[in-house]
Amino acid sequence: MEIKEYKLLTEPNWDYELVNTIVDTLGNKEKETNITPIAKEFAVILKNVYEYKEKVLEGVLPILEKYPDIKLLFEITSLEKDNRARPILVNLTSQKKLHMGMTKEEMDAIMLEGLQDWAKSVIGEYSDVRIGSLSELIAFLKDLETEDSIKMKMITIYSERYTLLTRAQQFIAESIKILQEYYPIVEKEYEEAIVSLQDKSYLESNFNDLGYIKFGKCNRMVVQPCILPYNQIAVDWRDEEEKDVAADVGIYVFQLSNTNKKVALSDSKILSALKALGDATRLKIIHMLSGKKMYIQEIADVLGLTPATVSHHINLLLQEGFVCVTVDVEKAKKIFYEIHPEKFTELGEAVKQLGLEALSMDRKGEGQ
Repeated sequence: MEIKEYKLLTEPNWDYELVNTIVDTLGNKEKETNITPIAKEFAVILKNVYEYKEKVLEGVLPILEKYPDIKLLFEITSLEKDNRARPILVNLTSQKKLHMGMTKEEMDAIMLEGLQDWAKSVIGEYSDVRIGSLSELIAFLKDLETEDSIKMKMITIYSERYTLLTRAQQFIAESIKILQEYYPIVEKEYEEAIVSLQDKSYLESNFNDLGYIKFGKCNRMVVQPCILPYNQIAVDWRDEEEKDVAADVGIYVFQLSNTNKKVALSDSKILSALKALGDATRLKIIHMLSGKKMYIQEIADVLGLTPATVSHHINLLLQEGFVCVTVDVEKAKKIFYEIHPEKFTELGEAVKQLGLEALSMDRKGEGQ
């Protein structure tokens, strides 16, 4: 990765911190229950962040109860779980689109933009979808293979956009005070991250070391450090023609990644990785990507599947690190996928070690 011009934002994006945390909490994400050495080490590193999140949620969730009509904006559906799509409100706050006193015209524009970004992420392709009206949204949803409840949710979000966006901004304005009140708990960690991220070469080298996302050259990158989404990276194109990139970067994402690489895979991680490979379609995708880099649509055409179905399988492989995302710098917002060979080597070594341990136990048994 090579960044020509680099800008680091030093003030937390409070709107995004708030919304992302509620989405994460209400989404009931599965937690790692196996207390491994690496899990214990992470708990020590993240002690203050965990405390901050707990305090924030204690304060803001009761406030959210006063706004029951906006809860659908925080819901995670199966499409968001299975794809790289983020809830619309998360995207809007990430891009700082919301503000008090928005006109109806502004609400129309940002909601349609949010829906279009969501739709493109859901099907895994960034060039063919256009949603500029309710009729275009309905046409897209009609061809989308998903539950009717999800389709109705998206139509409701657009139809009720004036009320929902106004109420969401009121909730955010009221709740941000909680995040700012308890900010001293993590202020030191945030400032330390700012110091590290001020060095452009630090960001470039760590992006390269991550392995699951690859960039070529980008003309300009604006980085927003994130506290509560501490282990996440989200990248958006601000200007496709100029190849300007905006990135939300968790303050611990690089540290946790580097720590994780030093520790052997736990039994639960091995099981999860093997489960991801234990599917005929995903194995076909692995074989296809071992020959060349491919776009979602290319894979879908070969397999005779919908882009959304392929995106679901790709997402599972991404979660386990078997494939990585590459941004085509010649065609902004064009995403393709390729094999991450180091992950297969890592898994192979872990399975080999299990075999050696089993063999050793057998020999001990024979000697008794």
